[in-house]
Amino acid sequence: MTRESIKSEVLELSHKNKNILLLAATGIGKTAISLACIDEHLNTGRVLFVLPQTNLINNTREEYIKWSKEHLLEFTDFCCYASLHKYIDKTYDLICLDEVHNCLSENRLESLSKIKCYHRVAMSATVTLEGQQLLNDKLGEFAVVNVSLSEAIENSIVSEPKINIEYIDLDDEIKRNPFKFKDKTVMMTDLGYYEAISKSITYWRDRWELEGAAFAKNLMMKLGGTRQNFLANCKEERAKELIAYLEGCRWICFCGSIEQAERLGSNVCSSKTGKKNNTKLINDFNAGKIDNLLAKNMLQEGINLVDTKYAICIQLGNQERKAIQVLGRSLRHASPEIFLLIVRNTVDERFLRESFKNNQSLIN
Repeated sequence: MTRESIKSEVLELSHKNKNILLLAATGIGKTAISLACIDEHLNTGRVLFVLPQTNLINNTREEYIKWSKEHLLEFTDFCCYASLHKYIDKTYDLICLDEVHNCLSENRLESLSKIKCYHRVAMSATVTLEGQQLLNDKLGEFAVVNVSLSEAIENSIVSEPKINIEYIDLDDEIKRNPFKFKDKTVMMTDLGYYEAISKSITYWRDRWELEGAAFAKNLMMKLGGTRQNFLANCKEERAKELIAYLEGCRWICFCGSIEQAERLGSNVCSSKTGKKNNTKLINDFNAGKIDNLLAKNMLQEGINLVDTKYAICIQLGNQERKAIQVLGRSLRHASPEIFLLIVRNTVDERFLRESFKNNQSLIN
């Protein structure tokens, strides 16, 4: 298996199927393959290239140039998933759906189904079986080409990362966390606070599952976010130590919040800093003018980062996709190294298992 053989398989299938779904980790070359499909199927019409966010359009334009497909730019319309409704009833030779997991809401799939086309090429690091069924039901059957991260590593398409799992224990001595019990607020240790909030999450989850009440689900979700932020903050001191250890190296750090990113460094890409500043930071990083970037979610998909040896991930979350995207940001280096910060005996350990369920060998 090579990048070229994957491209050949996709192109061959595209002549037999209207819809193609390429499931492949970052670093496989999904954009280059989609551009080859455009070149193959563009006739006298146009192409619609759909992205998660408008700020990724310039990056994709640069990919056209990088892969010597700039002649296709004049025939390409770019949009984000939130704007699909503006293209209803238009007709395209081909629609490219980058990071197609962003299109799985009812409204977006409905809009997409009303845009006429001869071919669709969808790309993602991971789409669940449920997500694939949604695509099939709404848009017609998709032929799937699946290249797992493990397969890509085994075939030397991307480099095998060294994954360091950094375990943190919750403190059970210092009472520094206020927790509201009915009408009373008590101070708790980190461990006590984690256990109390987890108990509350379980209570409201059981209420929601038993009664189906929306307010119970909302409270469960809100408390889940609070717990996630709390765990991220418990890892901050270890993150500071790692950043100091990596001084002078090229690294990116995925933080639990924008505020945490701002506490840990100055080169922060976020919705707060604006498109112009984010673009400058990414360009400066790729040009070697700065050697680090920090973000919450912004760097996870659709952005190419050059020569990134180290990645620090403070908060994995409960989806495999995030882990694959975090790995993908650094897999373009010849010897990438990842630091995963995990709080022992918490949901973090479950998130770790779920995040690498199809790539267990990487963390064993």
